[in-house]
Amino acid sequence: MQSGRSLTLLAATPSWTNSTGFSTQAIDHRRPSRRSPVRTNRRRLTQELGAAPEKLHELAPRVVLLLDAYDHLRVLDTWIRQSFVPSLHDTVRVVVASRHPPNPPWLIEPERQGHFAAIALGPLNQAESVELLRRRGYPEADSAALIRIAKGHPLSLSLGSVRPVTEASEGTGVLQRLAQLYLADAVSTDVRSAIEASSVLRRVTQPLLAALLPDLDAVAIWEELSRLALYELTREGLMLHDAVRDAVSASLRARDPGLQATFRRNAWRRLRAEAAKAETQQRGRITFDLIFLLEHPAVREAFFPSTRTGLSIEPASAAHRLGIAAILERHDSTRSAEALLSWWKHRPAAFRVARNEQGIAGFYVSLDASQALPELVKADPMTQAWVEHLRTEPLPRGQNAILIRRWLSAETGEAPSPVQAECWLDVKRTYLEMRSSLRRCYIVVGDLSAYAAVAAFLGFVPIATVTYPGSTETQHLAMLDFGPASLDGWIGRLPGCKLDTAAGELLDQSNHQLCVDSGRVDLTSLEFGVLRFLRLHEGQPVSRDQLLHEVWGQSFDGGSNVVDVIVSGLRQKLGSQAGRLTTVRGVGYRLHGTVQ
Repeated sequence: MQSGRSLTLLAATPSWTNSTGFSTQAIDHRRPSRRSPVRTNRRRLTQELGAAPEKLHELAPRVVLLLDAYDHLRVLDTWIRQSFVPSLHDTVRVVVASRHPPNPPWLIEPERQGHFAAIALGPLNQAESVELLRRRGYPEADSAALIRIAKGHPLSLSLGSVRPVTEASEGTGVLQRLAQLYLADAVSTDVRSAIEASSVLRRVTQPLLAALLPDLDAVAIWEELSRLALYELTREGLMLHDAVRDAVSASLRARDPGLQATFRRNAWRRLRAEAAKAETQQRGRITFDLIFLLEHPAVREAFFPSTRTGLSIEPASAAHRLGIAAILERHDSTRSAEALLSWWKHRPAAFRVARNEQGIAGFYVSLDASQALPELVKADPMTQAWVEHLRTEPLPRGQNAILIRRWLSAETGEAPSPVQAECWLDVKRTYLEMRSSLRRCYIVVGDLSAYAAVAAFLGFVPIATVTYPGSTETQHLAMLDFGPASLDGWIGRLPGCKLDTAAGELLDQSNHQLCVDSGRVDLTSLEFGVLRFLRLHEGQPVSRDQLLHEVWGQSFDGGSNVVDVIVSGLRQKLGSQAGRLTTVRGVGYRLHGTVQ
């Protein structure tokens, strides 16, 4: 385990405090396993997780379950704390290792008192540092200087042991500087190229290395990387240490930004090809790999937070109602607050609260289209606007939509804040749970300008503005359509357009542009309207009359040949992708996912 992590110990019973003579089996969720990963199918997932406590109990008379790199399981923290750990038998103990302290509820909830201990692991002491360097064959005469520079950090000591380090290396950015020295002296040119290539990746696999460095032996290079102190071997592949990745990536960007862009582009293409044929259990990993390629700071931060907020998101309980009402009173108008409290009355399970050591720091409200009760629609004008949009633009069969009805921080309201960031990270859990069926996400905001840049990049478009009766306050309803391929297709399109490559999705809704081989192409309002409607019904024949009704409107009294003119213009702009827009004889047109 790396220095700087907090070692967290959890137990299901008070007997945890006396583990003398405890024989254990260690299970590390990061390590490669022949077992198939848990499927994302919700029913299968529920069945497998429900059986996990009994299976753990049967492994041995006493079992220790080790969850290393717990910071990567942050989205699951509430479920692990509230559901999984309490369901374990008394014979099972849980050890959690993370770079960050445990979330506040682990420390403050009464039911965990006596069952939980948190131990902060500090850096190596002088004697431990000397022993590590001795094992690596580092000159004893130079040990004192390196130990003073590395300050007990195991990775820094390992990197610095390549050659004698001078006092000039001491100061800020020690790990980054040691990593640069390591790359300069300790590895071959091919391995150095592989480390630079892997700095753009979330995880390193042999197929990705082959795609980024086609002239090298990917299998041999991967084996060499796996033996380096820079990497951790996980069941998903090799993970380059965060600090080293940042240092190598920054150096590569400064030295050769074109090469870095090429690495990202080739990685994107390889991952898109993998996604097209991946089994269900692999798609989640590929989704996160694609997200990692994004260079948009706000989007990257939403999925891969660089800082800890000290907040925990969990389902609201009856005890949280007064806190939620107080936040509404502070940041919402009377009418808007009344509408939200009607949600509490009819659908309290839609609320999730953000908690810290002081109590409720904020909350958010969400539900999917199947949960839109008539009582909610009647009591809330914004829910009425949402349901009306679903009625006029119905969802395809088998697909669903979610509404993020509100998020508010006790301190800053709906403005960007740690609470807002933590809420949106939790929403990603819902995205992943619904990945195969999720078609649209709707959000409600009072101030569109605060989120305009990131919302436009993601593809959100405003669809309605609501003024509450008896009030001057307005709120806005915006929608993101993920497309027929749901979350996986949407994620794949984001870096694709950013890299000016031919994405599976042609349409950039926020900028009314096509993303094609030649780059971005502007669309007229009619071209945009036609292509957007065809995209919403991708793979289905759409008649000219439908297009006239939806794009031109009911008042149009011209001939249907105007549709043919627009389609002809679209095909010219599509270039090599024109084969995706085909004519259906006697009906109209069909947009395909690939060139026909």
